[in-house]
Amino acid sequence: MTFQKNMLTLACLGALGVSGVAYADDVSDLKAQMELLQKQLDTVKTQLYNMQQEKAKAPAAAPGVGAPFVQLKPNSGLTFLVPGGGEVQLYGNLDVSFDYTTKGLKSDYGENGGMPVGKVGWEPAIATNLSNLGARGKHPLRPDLDFVWQLEAGFDISATPGTKQSTSNMSDTVNGSLFSRNSFLGFAGKDWGGVRIGKSETPYKTATDPLNPFSGMLGDYRVIIGNTGGDNRVEFGLRAAHAIWYESPSWSGASFKVMYSPGNERHDTIESFPDSETSFLSGNIPRSGVTSGLCGEG
Repeated sequence: MTFQKNMLTLACLGALGVSGVAYADDVSDLKAQMELLQKQLDTVKTQLYNMQQEKAKAPAAAPGVGAPFVQLKPNSGLTFLVPGGGEVQLYGNLDVSFDYTTKGLKSDYGENGGMPVGKVGWEPAIATNLSNLGARGKHPLRPDLDFVWQLEAGFDISATPGTKQSTSNMSDTVNGSLFSRNSFLGFAGKDWGGVRIGKSETPYKTATDPLNPFSGMLGDYRVIIGNTGGDNRVEFGLRAAHAIWYESPSWSGASFKVMYSPGNERHDTIESFPDSETSFLSGNIPRSGVTSGLCGEG
């Protein structure tokens, strides 16, 4: 009986010994696998660190590489961003109206004036009014100094472009030719204003346009108060050519514009023509709505 107990004890001890050896082997294998994974993780970390260092040392890519040459500026209509920080904007206005008007004349004034020539009653008409297309832009040259430009053309939608002639006025200005409206080159800055050369509306017209609810239409104020002579000329509410002008920035809502426009008149003995041409000097040919005189252009 004692022998059997001893044998059973030895068997149990042997089994425990074998189990202990197997457990030790499993722990050793697990430890080896963990060490291998740690080495692989260290290798990946080293590679990632080296890649970050190489990327930091690499020269920065030139701005705009891979980007479109011209980009549309967000929320700014047809305004495009161009290389160098500049902008180019396309704009325009299309305006056509159906009018029914009369000159308000009587059919016969008797001994005080006789009968007016032509139809004096109400007449229908279709007018283009104020229609134009243009492009403007700016390009920064240095802080607070931009090169600015604008090219604008007026055109007739309902009429054929060409010279216009009436019983009192003949103009060789072709409405519809390129850049017949405000067009200029110049320099501008936010803090000091801008200087421009080309053709533009006079300071009088710019200042009074907000008071002109029928601008560009039959009721435009220039029809009534556009000149001092009453002879179909527009002397001070006009677009002056051959001009240079300064526009101030806004100081607490106040600003001003100063313009010098010698025009193409070089003959100082002719007083019937203002010194700023629109077509021929005042917009008329000599002896057409003005007193007789010679053209001093040259």
